[in-house]
Amino acid sequence: MNAKREMITALRALRAEYKVSPAAFVKVVVQCHDASVAAQLNADLASLKKALRAEEVEIATGDADRAMPGTLTKLGTIYLSLEGLVDKAAEAKRIAAELEKTRGFIKSIDAKLANENFVAHAPAAVVEGQKTKRAELVANVEKLEKLAKLFA
Repeated sequence: MNAKREMITALRALRAEYKVSPAAFVKVVVQCHDASVAAQLNADLASLKKALRAEEVEIATGDADRAMPGTLTKLGTIYLSLEGLVDKAAEAKRIAAELEKTRGFIKSIDAKLANENFVAHAPAAVVEGQKTKRAELVANVEKLEKLAKLFA
């Protein structure tokens, strides 16, 4: 029950991230790692469709990677099909702009950390904060690059 709730929450987060209306009926793929989990979900498909607010739910098994945004949950990976819901060109443009902005932030942090004066005189907590911020930005760039491939 909790794992199913986690999957519903994950899909809601994907909808929010891609600005897909919560009222819109979507196509969803659940990629289960275990055949028994897939069988359980298939047995409960009607209520799952209703809870996910999906017009179509495909339950699959294995470790296939899908060309759509997804989130890993306890039951497997849930993917949201954006076909017909998102303007791919506009989304690609938005992602490219965000990538450029994030890379600019990384470049400015790298410049600070390369400045011996800054590193020598700034409190250790500030220097560590900059390193942590840089690591977060690098992770965000990786995520954005993966998204950019989806909309290319």
